[in-house]
Amino acid sequence: MRSYSQYIGGDLYRCLLCPVGCELREGDRGKCQVRGVKDDKIDLLSYGQITSLAVEPIEKKPFYHFMPGTKVLSFSTLGCNFSCKFCQNYQISQSSSVPMKRLSLEKAVSTAILKECQGICMTYNEPIPSYEYLIDLAEKAHQAGLYFVVNTNGYVEKEPWADICDTVDAINIDYKATNNNEYCRITGATGSPYYVMLTRLLEVIDRKNIHLEISVPVFYNSTVKDYDGFRRFISYHNAHLPVHLLRVISDHKMIGDPATPESLLLELQEYLHQKLSFVYIENVFSEKAKQYRRTVCPYCQHVIVERDSFDVTTHFDDGCGVCSSFFVLPK
Repeated sequence: MRSYSQYIGGDLYRCLLCPVGCELREGDRGKCQVRGVKDDKIDLLSYGQITSLAVEPIEKKPFYHFMPGTKVLSFSTLGCNFSCKFCQNYQISQSSSVPMKRLSLEKAVSTAILKECQGICMTYNEPIPSYEYLIDLAEKAHQAGLYFVVNTNGYVEKEPWADICDTVDAINIDYKATNNNEYCRITGATGSPYYVMLTRLLEVIDRKNIHLEISVPVFYNSTVKDYDGFRRFISYHNAHLPVHLLRVISDHKMIGDPATPESLLLELQEYLHQKLSFVYIENVFSEKAKQYRRTVCPYCQHVIVERDSFDVTTHFDDGCGVCSSFFVLPK
């Protein structure tokens, strides 16, 4: 496995994993809280250490077009290379003092099998800073016949991203804002986080070996027109990509801000759906919103997957059972 580290001189090293590019000495930790100098390079200091563990439906991640109806062993590590103001998991993503417990590669796989999970998911906090553990665990999961998926902000350099895409089965990328200024304001990043994310997103779209879905946090003060560029971008590159609109119940530094109105999510869903085949609404459980968790064939309007909360009923076999259109949705 390649080390994404550069020796600068003296006792100083630079991390090459993500665009933050932390310059560290012995005893320092990067912005992500988990990387530091070890054995004359920047390495993961918390290898095999996790902060939480749960068995969940794959739909909760959210993945709607990848292995629907299956269960995943979800776990979090520690840290993040963003500092999102609205983060609901800031206790584990933006702190270094969270209690951790050991989860070896073997234990992760055996636990997933014991709990009758079909896959493993790194989620809750940003998995990319735990790059070495991610790669090793994905390979171990595959050896045991399990799939491996991640939720990520996509804020990573090109070469380690290629390693990750070569290794995992599915990725859900957060599309946190619609322009670079808003990205910086919300995430605390500097430079060009929006354009980095778009580039990483395109690199996944161009691949045939990996499944991709997109999560879009929608804030209460957003407007439908804010997402015009997003609609054009996705429809141009792949109009069949599943898009999940997330109702934001703000936490951390944005606590007290109103939750996203259901009316805004419904309006935005309709606007995006004019150009995109699959636009879902998450974190809203009214009877009206239920229909926006169904997967409907874009060609004949046959309901292929029904979702009531996380109860899933499928009506397909490698695609639409009525018009035989094929667009993702594996068995």
